[in-house]
Amino acid sequence: MSAGKPPSWVRGLEILAGLVSIIVSFYVVARPGVALLTISIFFAAALLLLGIARIARGVGAKGLSSWSRALNVIVGLLALALALATVAFPLLGDLTVAFMFAFGLLFTGIGSIAGGQALGKAIPSWLRYLTIIIGVLGIIIACMILIFPLLGLATLVLLLGVNFFLFGLELIMLGAIGRVP
Repeated sequence: MSAGKPPSWVRGLEILAGLVSIIVSFYVVARPGVALLTISIFFAAALLLLGIARIARGVGAKGLSSWSRALNVIVGLLALALALATVAFPLLGDLTVAFMFAFGLLFTGIGSIAGGQALGKAIPSWLRYLTIIIGVLGIIIACMILIFPLLGLATLVLLLGVNFFLFGLELIMLGAIGRVP
């Protein structure tokens, strides 16, 4: 074994993990409901932890003003309520994630257009136009998701499946060649 190569059992685990990841990718695409439920569960868990942390800060942080402490408790209670609503109505959590995805695309698209305009002659004109076109496409996709949120959910499931597939391929290749990235 050379210094740059992991032991063969590590390589075998990488290949096995890669195969499992590829199988999961097909499962995610074939069973999108399971993927969406998983997204809701993680979203609810994140909201639960956020809510508890905010309430603890509001109750325990004596150095904060009473207004700031009250606001932390209110935000914490709202996060807990949304976490419970997400558990009771998983589609609510999924739609919230889809809307966050859409707003992320919207702001990224606006940033790409602004960046393409601001860079002007500092970059080649083809790159400037490509940046602006990508920004416009991001805004169009964001608007489509805001109008048709189920499209956003389908897109998230597809991206999740593609991510698992590509990650699996990466692990298989790393295990096969036996090099550390």
